[in-house]
Amino acid sequence: MTMTVKLIEDADVWDRFLDETPYGSIFHRWKMLKIVEKYSPFKLLPYGVYRGAELICVFPLYIRKYKGMKLVFSPPPKTLSAYLGPVMGASYSKLKQKRKEAYLEDVVKEITEEVQRLAPNYVTVKAEPCFDDIRPFKWQNYQVDISSDYAIDLNKSLDEIWAGFDSTCKKQIKHSASLGLTMKQSDDAQLFYRIMDENFTKKGVDNMYRSMDPACLKEMLEAFPDHIKLYFLYEGDKVVGAHVIVEYRGRFMLWLGSASGHYNEYMLWEMIKMEKALGIKVFGIPDADARCVLPFKSKFNPGLEHRFVANRKDTLGAIAEWTFANIIKAWI
Repeated sequence: MTMTVKLIEDADVWDRFLDETPYGSIFHRWKMLKIVEKYSPFKLLPYGVYRGAELICVFPLYIRKYKGMKLVFSPPPKTLSAYLGPVMGASYSKLKQKRKEAYLEDVVKEITEEVQRLAPNYVTVKAEPCFDDIRPFKWQNYQVDISSDYAIDLNKSLDEIWAGFDSTCKKQIKHSASLGLTMKQSDDAQLFYRIMDENFTKKGVDNMYRSMDPACLKEMLEAFPDHIKLYFLYEGDKVVGAHVIVEYRGRFMLWLGSASGHYNEYMLWEMIKMEKALGIKVFGIPDADARCVLPFKSKFNPGLEHRFVANRKDTLGAIAEWTFANIIKAWI
């Protein structure tokens, strides 16, 4: 049966598809995609892949013209989306392996042909963690890389989780617990950004949040109050930590934020206890690739997870990538 690619403009069609499939992340929801478009220089291309009349995949892409180039991303850089890429439908999980491979190969082929009509110089797709077959992208001449995250299994008892922590980590949590700290939920995105700016300035490192609009996070908190939550940690009246978390489909992700010194360990432990009590099964800690943060993240004894990143580029795109990576040090 013939596969076709169409842009989907109906939010109900898009979100109903996501409701019915076991795949997909909070970053794939229609409101999230539109908020990212609103606060970025990219235009959303919400593609759907149909097999006959059946919608079998949604694949959000973003496009931008920049300095004479066309750039296509999923998700776009310097936005709050952690990953995107394709989401297969509910029927995909029920297929035998041979049919799965055929479906996925056709989906990636059709999307690639549609993207080629846009004539981009650079294309990057960062897939969600549950997308585990990157081969069809390789067969379409994408370069493939692996990105790593950490995850803690919350099916374990709290005693088992605690026993796995590094001894220094346990000591810091116990010390912080003696300080009478309190953790409160909030929707104050402006305060979050101000705290992050102060923390990054103290550390003397580039502030990844500086190019982002606090109003963007504010809208996300308002759009997904059951799934995206902001917490501040207080010592008396002073804010000593701030984290934005995502709760979605039994998974809790430490998404944005940081805390000073030993407060970070305490805040994460309190969140682990809180999320486990809510029935969350996995605690995700993103970005396990940067060596500078591994000593902190690995002290919680997490397991390692992998995600795939696929990209295609022509000569102009390759030059631009090298220039941004090695001279400007950041993508647009």
